[in-house]
Amino acid sequence: VLCFVGVVVQLFLQGEIDANVFWGFVPDLNRLTSPAPEIGSLLAAESIGDSARSFWEPLLVTFKQEKMIASAAAAVGINMTFLLPYSMLSRGWGKSFRGLARWDLITGMAIPFIIVTSCIVIATAYSFHGQADESLLSDDPAVVVESKFFGTAAAQVEKKLKADGESADARQLADIGDDKEAKSGFLASYISEMPAEERKLAIALAKPSTMQLASALEPLLGERNASLAFGVGVLAMAFSSIIILMLINGFAFGELFSDYENRNFRIVGAVLALVVGFCWIWLWDGSSKTYLAIVASTFASMLLPIAYLAFLLLMNSSSLMGDEKPTGGRMLIWNVLMVFSLAVATFAGYVALQDKISNPGTGGLVLGGVVTFVLLMVIGFSGRVDSRPVARD
Repeated sequence: VLCFVGVVVQLFLQGEIDANVFWGFVPDLNRLTSPAPEIGSLLAAESIGDSARSFWEPLLVTFKQEKMIASAAAAVGINMTFLLPYSMLSRGWGKSFRGLARWDLITGMAIPFIIVTSCIVIATAYSFHGQADESLLSDDPAVVVESKFFGTAAAQVEKKLKADGESADARQLADIGDDKEAKSGFLASYISEMPAEERKLAIALAKPSTMQLASALEPLLGERNASLAFGVGVLAMAFSSIIILMLINGFAFGELFSDYENRNFRIVGAVLALVVGFCWIWLWDGSSKTYLAIVASTFASMLLPIAYLAFLLLMNSSSLMGDEKPTGGRMLIWNVLMVFSLAVATFAGYVALQDKISNPGTGGLVLGGVVTFVLLMVIGFSGRVDSRPVARD
């Protein structure tokens, strides 16, 4: 975290970025259905033909939508929605602690999250957005192969050639077959003849590896130290996430037996989450191991509408809320805000699931998760005899 903040400060001091980056905090819904301005300028270049443009543009828009939805799901995740109320109950924070709870949420989560996320986005955008390294922009195929982005660019160019159908280059690629060395040489030669703008478009579809992501810290730390700092940071981040998710699963497992405070239930639930997490190496074999986070966050976007709907119904229930139920203008405002949030979350979840299920690489994993979740939900609701309202101040 400190390194990413340091990178942004250094880039500001060096004049590499300026205050215009803060316009990124202003929402623009057009970004959901059109390429970013820098990518759009690459697509509009004269060197990009109509056929190439028709291939790259839909891919870039879909790829960006996926990132935006996954980021939103991770930012306002089901983790926070689920764990925060339990942590408050465990602390004994009732109505009289509401001010302290808000202060804790703002200073402990909201402010640090905004600062950290902004710095990570700025640093990585500076390193990757609409850019390519010198090796990939070379006219020498032998140099192109040395680019750290060659694998990503080659995979996208291969898709483009296959989409071309009966072109001479597409037939030549098909004749190569599964000979990896020959295919790599052919694609390197093809890329070396592509316009620079089109090579950058191919990189814009990159699913960065950890080594590539670490390069965002190089302006501050240099290549070697950047990899070390990023590796330690990812390890720490993974452990903190594992702990939180295990804790959440422990609470959920306890609720299955109507006793979320039972330590034994919590331990069993936590261990179950640990076992499933350990199995990720068999569940995910994508070229970018870090990309599993995008798939997981996208799947989590399905849970947000369920949580928001539950909050909306709860907020309008006089039998559960009693005297605490909002009334009058306050009730109207909260309902408008909640309905809007529910609509946005539902739309995001639908788009995310539709894209992931239709993708051969992730379709089986996500569809299996959805089916499993629905089955568990049906079993859970059908097996519940009655809802037992618990009076908590």
